[in-house]
Amino acid sequence: MRKAMNCQVRIKAFILLVSCIVVTSIFYCYIGEQRPLENIYENNLSQSIAKIKKVVVPAVEENRNYYLSNNYANTVNSEEFSEKYLENLGFIGQPRYYPDQVWTNVSLPVFVTAIKSGESSTLKQIVASLQDYYSNVTLIVFDLSLDEDEVKTVKSFCNSSVSCSLRKFEFKSFPSHVRDLKLFAFRPIIMQDILQQAGAVLWLDSSYQITPSAFVKVPKIVEMAKKDGIKCWTIDEPTTAMTHPRMFDYFHTSPEKYYFHRMIEPNSFILYNIETIHKNVMLPWVKCALVPDCISPIGAQSYGCRYDKKPLYRYSGCHHYDMSALSILLGLNYNYQSEPYSVSEDDKFFRQISPEEVEDARIESSQRPPGTRDITTLDSNHAGYR
Repeated sequence: MRKAMNCQVRIKAFILLVSCIVVTSIFYCYIGEQRPLENIYENNLSQSIAKIKKVVVPAVEENRNYYLSNNYANTVNSEEFSEKYLENLGFIGQPRYYPDQVWTNVSLPVFVTAIKSGESSTLKQIVASLQDYYSNVTLIVFDLSLDEDEVKTVKSFCNSSVSCSLRKFEFKSFPSHVRDLKLFAFRPIIMQDILQQAGAVLWLDSSYQITPSAFVKVPKIVEMAKKDGIKCWTIDEPTTAMTHPRMFDYFHTSPEKYYFHRMIEPNSFILYNIETIHKNVMLPWVKCALVPDCISPIGAQSYGCRYDKKPLYRYSGCHHYDMSALSILLGLNYNYQSEPYSVSEDDKFFRQISPEEVEDARIESSQRPPGTRDITTLDSNHAGYR
């Protein structure tokens, strides 16, 4: 009995072995010679990539060429477009450098400011302070958006003690983004416009007025500005904290170089149209003002500042537009040091006009009869070129 069972087990094992051999032989005959697995993967991957190249790459290349050709065309048109502005602003042709070609029958630098609708009361404070503390000066006021009544009010501010000139800023003569006053793209344009005519400009923000110390401090700072071409004040914040990171790309520099470079204060600064300022500061500054992607990079804003960010040189979220551009340019030209062109706080000759003073001036203006003296017109026909 036991021998019979052993015999059956052996027969089953033999049959199983033969079956395995047969199945294995059939499998190899059907599949044939096989290549290594890694070769199969590499080959399939190569074939897939080749198919993608045949279908996708030509389409991408076509779009890329279209994009580049259109961008190139836009760049050319933009350059041709801006050349017209640069010529009108004295950058093309023979420049009018200080001190060879300047206004001769006025005291330099010419004081310049700009006001929009609702700011005529602050301008009255500026004129009054000049009359009291620095009357031997020419003041040019640029009208950004005054209505007819405000123009009449502004004209009434001027008297025989201060030479005033009101000029309408011609927004239609410049790209449309210049109309957006929060960008301050108009300020570089105004500065260059007067620089190339008069030879020297002192910018004073419309919300500031002259102090009694101006009689002593202004001549001192002016003498320094004649030598260096520019004098200004700085704020405590680094340039990187108040400048959108993309603006640095436009000037082909990096934010890291400005971590400890102090930002320009926009309230007042002095410029003389010497060659280095004309070529290395004013030209690129005005060019930036004429290009919306430079003066206002995508994402730039002037509100929502986060001054609590650490370290302090991190971008605060607030962009200072034209002052950011000017700060970058001064860094490039003065080895990222602000000392060569900055003035100490002790030498300030201006202060901010308080809201109470503005309201008092507004009330006084509303109660005052129309002015008896019209504003004096000062232009290139009367300025006395030398």
